[in-house]
Amino acid sequence: MSEQRKKPFFGKVTGPVKGGSLPVLTLCFLLGAVLGLGFHFWSGENPALSGFLTDYLEYAAQGDLRFSLPGVIWRCVRWPLLIVLSGTVGAGVALVPAALFLRGFLLSYAVSGFSAQYGGRGMAAAAALFAVTIFIELPILFAAGCESVRMSRARLSGTAGTGWKPEFLLPAAGGVILAAAIRWTVSPALITAVCSRLF
Repeated sequence: MSEQRKKPFFGKVTGPVKGGSLPVLTLCFLLGAVLGLGFHFWSGENPALSGFLTDYLEYAAQGDLRFSLPGVIWRCVRWPLLIVLSGTVGAGVALVPAALFLRGFLLSYAVSGFSAQYGGRGMAAAAALFAVTIFIELPILFAAGCESVRMSRARLSGTAGTGWKPEFLLPAAGGVILAAAIRWTVSPALITAVCSRLF
């Protein structure tokens, strides 16, 4: 039997609970991504979206692109925060996969817009815009999702156990801080460099 740990992060929670959730969460994300891609091409050309992308890329190419620090912080914490909070209730076993499905859908829809309108140039611009999301934020999101599902399962099972693991919380917090720092300092210059060459 596993030892009961005291003072979990969000009150008394149950666990540990066996059963990996990463394959299910990955499947939900990929399903959302496929549907986001399909929905973009099914819905056809959107003049408002096309105009916004054109204006944004031309503005970025001029070198005046700046991100506000509060906006950067919110963009980096909103999805991890949603998933972490979902882990505090038993319904998180459904809320976390739904959140990752939605994230995959929105990300795929956004990237599809660049690709459909500008082809290879659009994909290069999307890579610059979403590099932090893909390489830093998504791994954090999946790690948070697995931990949140574990917590939710534990609450539903009613067995004694652990709260949030420090080995998850500390790297996740560090990753969010790193993502925010890169978005605020490096991303504007990277996006400008790419857009100025391609647009």
